[in-house]
Amino acid sequence: MSTLIYEPARLRGAAAAANPSLTDNLGARQQASDVAFGPVGRYPFRYSVPDPAGDAYAVVCNRFGARNPKLSFTDAKTWYPGFEYRPDLNAETPLFYRNLDASTVVPSRGNEIYSTRIVDRDGSVLTALYGTDIGGGHVLGTGNPEDGRPAIEGGDPGTTADLSLGGRIRVLNTNGKKNTKVRIAVRPGHRGASATLTKTGQRYPRLAAAHAA
Repeated sequence: MSTLIYEPARLRGAAAAANPSLTDNLGARQQASDVAFGPVGRYPFRYSVPDPAGDAYAVVCNRFGARNPKLSFTDAKTWYPGFEYRPDLNAETPLFYRNLDASTVVPSRGNEIYSTRIVDRDGSVLTALYGTDIGGGHVLGTGNPEDGRPAIEGGDPGTTADLSLGGRIRVLNTNGKKNTKVRIAVRPGHRGASATLTKTGQRYPRLAAAHAA
């Protein structure tokens, strides 16, 4: 199972069997405990669903452990779970949103469309599906802006150019257990990227709207 921070948490065992969801994803509120970037991480918790074999108050539960904080961010990589190929669930239309409620997208250089991530149930990449046209100029691939956009057979020739803006952010330190202040380091972007001035006069790349994934 993939351990990428944006991968959805899922029910297991009896709790999964009792849950009506096809993908066994936890609800949106619990998924949001894994933010894409920050110094806190995830606290351990228990998630319960009604037990159809029991009385009105019976539940079956899974426990989910703590996860380390994500202390660095780069716009070269995807932060969106993308699609999951599940012919076992629907042979005719096997593409499922890996996490329907996920909405983190990354802006790209020149507002270029980059690929949308595609994996199997366990989060393993499916390179055989790279280049699949999913409409509106979007195509399956790694999902990473730095990897460009795969070609669509008989259509868009794609590009191998790095479509990221080159921005990077790192958490340097916080004020201990209070965790009310944080120092971060920012690398604005690729040399020559279009930029805009902040109120402090520092130059940052202008972030164009990213494509909807």
